[in-house]
Amino acid sequence: MPATFLNTFQRRAHGAGLPTNLSTAGSRRILIARRFGRSSQLHEDSVIQQYYIATKSSPADDRARGLKYGTLFSVFDHLGDIRTSGLGEQALFFQGTRHLSEMVLRLWNARPMPLSSTIETNNFIFSAHLTNLDVSHLDGVVIPRGTLHLQRSKFLWPGGCYEEFAFANYGLSPLFVPFAVTLDADFADIFEVRGMQQPRKGQRLENQVKEDKLLLSYKGLDNTIRQTHIQCDPVPKSVSAGELQFELHLQPGQNAIFQLAISCDSGAVHDSIGYRRAKCLPHTHLPKNATKPIRSADLLAGSPFKLSVLCRSPSPGKWWLRRARGDGACAV
Repeated sequence: MPATFLNTFQRRAHGAGLPTNLSTAGSRRILIARRFGRSSQLHEDSVIQQYYIATKSSPADDRARGLKYGTLFSVFDHLGDIRTSGLGEQALFFQGTRHLSEMVLRLWNARPMPLSSTIETNNFIFSAHLTNLDVSHLDGVVIPRGTLHLQRSKFLWPGGCYEEFAFANYGLSPLFVPFAVTLDADFADIFEVRGMQQPRKGQRLENQVKEDKLLLSYKGLDNTIRQTHIQCDPVPKSVSAGELQFELHLQPGQNAIFQLAISCDSGAVHDSIGYRRAKCLPHTHLPKNATKPIRSADLLAGSPFKLSVLCRSPSPGKWWLRRARGDGACAV
């Protein structure tokens, strides 16, 4: 090899040389593992925040649920709510009158997310498992969805509907849970719900608010006072003309239960037996079809639930006819 070529590579260094502590491929893997070992949790959290898809609304579901007990029946959605949207079939009916036309539950001012809902095989109790949506603050999720679990149960008993809300905190931090129940009643009769026009209507009376109660009233053209009583246990934080507001503080793993007794009657006398007592009472003495399943479509024109059958039926048809004639809506 020519000497000039060798002198080019063997001459004295004229700049900074390579570092003496060069790492091999194996040592580089060890360093990376150590670095990620110390900051793995931080890295994982940053990745989660970067790719986390926040859930801001409850999934839509048009499937309706229904409970029936004698002349009392209720139609509601998969969350257990009674909403005013659609054809107005969702309601609590008693003796042919819509005693509740709206009942919506909100957690952190949003409808909860459904996990599952079902009606027991005996058609007596509806149960829904719900959870919270993502709760955000300053463009960040502060309470991830699934932190709070809520089991909502309801059943019908003569003259009323009883509901229970069982909360459980599955998070690692204390939770402050503001929740509210919006309520309203238009006291429309079953014929009006099915589309029949009324020439005249009764008078919707002013709602009465007490510490733990809300009273919705209506005076029909037959001078009968129809009322819906909503009683809370425990006492809510505040009661307005159309909303019950609660505040709940839950430690990690802690549970809490709230109950509502919704009673329907046609007079001023009212005495609720409460959720627990009503649930413990036997219901096997009912007539054979007392708790027969109902469908929301049964309230709509063209269904097997015909108006002619309704008018001929001695019970509960007699209640519907009596109410409709009282308000001048039924011409049969």
